[in-house]
Amino acid sequence: MNLLKLKNTTVDEFSSLLSHPLFPLVCLDQRTYQDYRDLDGAELERVQLLWKELNQKRRRGSLSITFRGDKKDALRDRYFHSEYGDISQSKLASSIFYFGDKARHYFNTERKTRGRLFEDINDASKSAFGIIFDELNRISSANYSSPRISEALQDFSQENPDFVNYFQNQVNRDDFINLAVATKDAEQVRNYYLYLLHTFGGKRISKSSLFISTSGDPGLARQFAISDRKEPVNSRSIIFVCFLPREVRRHGVSISVVQKLLSGYRKAGLPTYSTDLYKQDEISIKGGLFPQYLFGFFDLENYCFVVNPYMFDDPASAKDIAENGLKIDQSDFHSRIRDTAFQRYLWAIEDDFGEYSVQ
Repeated sequence: MNLLKLKNTTVDEFSSLLSHPLFPLVCLDQRTYQDYRDLDGAELERVQLLWKELNQKRRRGSLSITFRGDKKDALRDRYFHSEYGDISQSKLASSIFYFGDKARHYFNTERKTRGRLFEDINDASKSAFGIIFDELNRISSANYSSPRISEALQDFSQENPDFVNYFQNQVNRDDFINLAVATKDAEQVRNYYLYLLHTFGGKRISKSSLFISTSGDPGLARQFAISDRKEPVNSRSIIFVCFLPREVRRHGVSISVVQKLLSGYRKAGLPTYSTDLYKQDEISIKGGLFPQYLFGFFDLENYCFVVNPYMFDDPASAKDIAENGLKIDQSDFHSRIRDTAFQRYLWAIEDDFGEYSVQ
């Protein structure tokens, strides 16, 4: 199986790539930070045991495994205040496994203050729902020249006619805001609608989104990792492999989550939808990818799979890591994040998020 040609691939099929000679397993040498190194026998066994545990929990439905494609250029711009050529691949990997990756709400690649649509990760105010209504009104009422967008919106409208009609009517704005903020969990309601806006990918939302996109399909993640389909296969791109334990699954919104929320929101009088726009099996992660839930990443430029080195520092069992994530010493976090392009950062303890500005 060739990862570079994957499409509509299952996690089980993907698993075979972890023993594929084309992509040897390597690790960041945290003592020298000079380059990747091969795993020794004990490390290789630990990686295999953890992957087996993650897959067992995934099959039981107590854990999700997701994939995200991204470009090294974009990642270097977030983590470092320097040009592409100044940052080694090992130094980039070190930052990835220390910081994880964050939604656009948290970083500023333009080196100037970026306007935010939402006050913070917990914003479920009337203002937030007003923005959501306005964006859904604009999207559902606009004409798009792109055949892909037009066809997706047409299909979505046919599948969710009442939802589209509701947001096309501006007189519903105040009613929507009042109903949304009055619900028992207004933030989850907000996430329900933001999932649709995030997957649509409009410029206004995407520039300050509270979510980061992942997919249950590694082939789709690979497509997003390479923007130009004619780009050589050894492009400077990576594919994250992440896991979401049960206690943090609330941090992600997928179409299956959306469908479970339908009946309750209908009873509350809210407009509801039940299908997504592009059928891409997207799981939108609130806030970003936390490093303790990164299994590793495929380095498509160097033809290898780089495992999270913290799994070798953590004495916990594979079962404990699968349930609680890796233990990472971030005692120098506040000094290191000042050297990045991140303007804000967040902490999460189970379902409780806190957001802070970089000082």
